[in-house]
Amino acid sequence: MNSPDIKTLLEWLQICQQNGRSFPSSLTTLMINIDHSVLLRRMLEGKPPLPKAPPRTFSYPNYQMIESGEYYPLEVWKPSKNFFDCSCVIIDQSPWVLLAELGDDDYEVVWRGREEEIWRVYSAGLRPDWKQDPASSMAKNWKMERTK
Repeated sequence: MNSPDIKTLLEWLQICQQNGRSFPSSLTTLMINIDHSVLLRRMLEGKPPLPKAPPRTFSYPNYQMIESGEYYPLEVWKPSKNFFDCSCVIIDQSPWVLLAELGDDDYEVVWRGREEEIWRVYSAGLRPDWKQDPASSMAKNWKMERTK
């Protein structure tokens, strides 16, 4: 087995298993997992896996956010209740732990599993192309920056 793609596939399966995912029980399940894996695609492009999984945006891992230290979310909102056993901010459909409110539409947050990285997410004004409700969270130009 000298094929780099096969070695990469086996490494990917090992990483999945180390992170609590069970080995696929059928060829169909394996094919679906291969088709949907952002990590496997990344590894096949020659990029290494990160030591810790990146945050998710719209249910997908966001490697670019970790590698660049910034991100421009489409949706940011603070729920009225603590749905996830902590105060949180929902960013692109994923809960982030709220550390501090720095002002109106300005938060300090961390991703569970990457608590050593502190992020600031804030509104940088309104999107000029937004034609719907200006009070909507999506009407704002959001920006995230890693601060630590």
